[in-house]
Amino acid sequence: MKDQTKNVNANEALMGLIVAIAGGIYLVLTLQIKDAAVGIPMEPKFFPLMISALLIILGMFFLFKTGLAHIKTSVENIKKALSKEPDIYKMIGITAINCIVYGLLFKRLGYVLSTVIFLEVMLFLTRGKKWIPNTIISVIFSVAVYFVFSKLLGVILPPMPFINI
Repeated sequence: MKDQTKNVNANEALMGLIVAIAGGIYLVLTLQIKDAAVGIPMEPKFFPLMISALLIILGMFFLFKTGLAHIKTSVENIKKALSKEPDIYKMIGITAINCIVYGLLFKRLGYVLSTVIFLEVMLFLTRGKKWIPNTIISVIFSVAVYFVFSKLLGVILPPMPFINI
């Protein structure tokens, strides 16, 4: 039981460090947002500044709560877990490449088609060779989200180039 508590504390320390660093990066990017031309100049930065401050504060809280010494234990735990499942590297690589391809195809193919392709690859990776159910899930999800965001919420998403929906 004590070993489990040590692992949880180690994971919290590493997660705290990662969250604090992500908050710092988000803060730097937020400060690069242009001021509003009309109204309150800082208005476009208010919400992102709150998010970045919250990330940094929570990350530091977890980091100081558990201590820096536990980070090494967490990294060792991750290495042990990865050595037990060597296919995880392949899944991580495919996921990263899929995300990059999705980003590149997003404007060219539109939201619906690029999201169908993205989800198809991810479902194939996680659920296996279930082509028909995976395709049905991908298409229904992509079209439903597109209509909810573009038609009901007024969020502009790139349409398909050959079908203007």
